[in-house]
Amino acid sequence: MSLEVTPDGKQLRVSWLQEPHVSVFDLEWLRYNSYNPPLRKAKERPQLLWRADDLVQNLPVVPYAEVMEDDNLLKTCLLQIETFGISFIDGIPSTVEATDALARRITFVRETHYGQTHLISADLAHGDAAFMPVHLPAHADTCYFTDSVGLLMMHVLHHTGGTGGESTFVDGFAVAEHLKREHQWAYKVLTKVPVSFHSAGDEETLVEPIHASSILREHPLTGKLLQIRHNNEDRSVLREVDPHDVSAFYAALKLWTGLLKDPVFEYRIKMPRGCAAMVDNWRVLHGRTAFTGSRVIAASYLNRDDYKSRVKTLLDGNVSKRFL
Repeated sequence: MSLEVTPDGKQLRVSWLQEPHVSVFDLEWLRYNSYNPPLRKAKERPQLLWRADDLVQNLPVVPYAEVMEDDNLLKTCLLQIETFGISFIDGIPSTVEATDALARRITFVRETHYGQTHLISADLAHGDAAFMPVHLPAHADTCYFTDSVGLLMMHVLHHTGGTGGESTFVDGFAVAEHLKREHQWAYKVLTKVPVSFHSAGDEETLVEPIHASSILREHPLTGKLLQIRHNNEDRSVLREVDPHDVSAFYAALKLWTGLLKDPVFEYRIKMPRGCAAMVDNWRVLHGRTAFTGSRVIAASYLNRDDYKSRVKTLLDGNVSKRFL
């Protein structure tokens, strides 16, 4: 094998001895992908962790009509989700079709046992607490899937003849950071103990992940927090836990759930008709207060990989494709 740098200094030519073949590599590509030593610092879009008062003062909102027509407004929406884990869209026509169109403006809608874009109301259409008028504490959706949905959209079609039904949102990453700082032992427990979830409320549905995962899921190499997998209402039996960890797990879980309902972290909003929240389901937890009357929500799920593909191509302009 022989190596040669081209005269302009921009490419490396590799001539292989065993067969008459020459490989050409751009030096920019080699620099970008170098691992020994690493020559590039990963440029990550900054995440701003927030508490309830932060959203009160700076609620990320974009108008529906402009998002549907203008890619720059869609970029604003996606950037808000990347930064805060949430974006609100107002002025949406109160139909399932408009909800579905907004979701598909970003990417494909994921079909589950609830369908694609589907309705949520207190009609017991499914054996799930979401279809009852009861309080729902902060949670992430679809923890029972091996691949939890990445983006969740909830659009208020109407709430008439009753009270309550406030939506609640919590920045799970902000709570996790607080837990790590103030109760490091509890944070470690919640990154270690595997917890399983299930969806079994419907006669023909029994969904469980391939394997249990910790509530706080970190990157295996960097240790960076990647995902919050928490839904107490869907939490299953602790089958894969070390017996010595059980007491510590429940103590840590008590601290964690207490923080999730702390008014310091929990943002409450009575979402009006025609308003939707787009939520990073791996970061921001959501819930609602109990309600009376008729309250109907249209909801869509988007896969994380599909959503991130849209972010990379629309916000970054396919720049990273040159280095694949």
